[in-house]
Amino acid sequence: MKTINPYLTICILFNLICCCLKGQNNENASGESWLNTKYIKCMESKLPCECERSIPGYYAFSIDTNKLSNTFGMQAYFKNSIEYDVIDLQKLNTHHFLAYIKKEAATDTVGYIQYKNGFIIFKDNTGRSTDFKRISGEITELDFAYLKDNIKLLNLALQKRGYPAIEKILSQDSLNFGCNYELASSNAITIEGKSRAWLVKLEKGILLIYEILEGNENKTITFKPKLKLIKSYKW
Repeated sequence: MKTINPYLTICILFNLICCCLKGQNNENASGESWLNTKYIKCMESKLPCECERSIPGYYAFSIDTNKLSNTFGMQAYFKNSIEYDVIDLQKLNTHHFLAYIKKEAATDTVGYIQYKNGFIIFKDNTGRSTDFKRISGEITELDFAYLKDNIKLLNLALQKRGYPAIEKILSQDSLNFGCNYELASSNAITIEGKSRAWLVKLEKGILLIYEILEGNENKTITFKPKLKLIKSYKW
């Protein structure tokens, strides 16, 4: 049996999902990427997998507010999944939207969205309110937009500790960063459209950045990639 290379697994998950799916969006898309404020706070000292697990509801939204677009609505991301909820929006007034999911014979109300003072307040159908904040400008590609926001959050955490940006560390641009559920929930950095990837770990207060190397062919399926440590920083 041929080995399933974990290196390729990461590229399939991030580059195919995050790049190929972008082609589904309409050219009229006018999007916004929003992050749960508790998730943003968590990323100051931790990594995406742990921060996603710490959020009880949605940790990220991609919202298309252009009614002329065929993607008008919202993508809502939740922990332990490479999928997301596709949520429709009904505009109630300038700053308020009803959020609901279409069913075959009915609709399920998910909650309400309010734009207020540069934040989104999302009130779900249990009455729980959660604040979301934008850390990026307008986006035209909605799918998994938060992966680029994660790069910005990682850079803020690096900068706070006096270290260079991750693009400079890796000598690469167009990076995505997120939790890879196909590789034992590892924190992975990938390059859009390319087959290079890195794992990022936090161990005993040290941030470790490993490049993923090609694995050897053998007769078993393995998800343990060969890693090369390229940088370590006190965290």
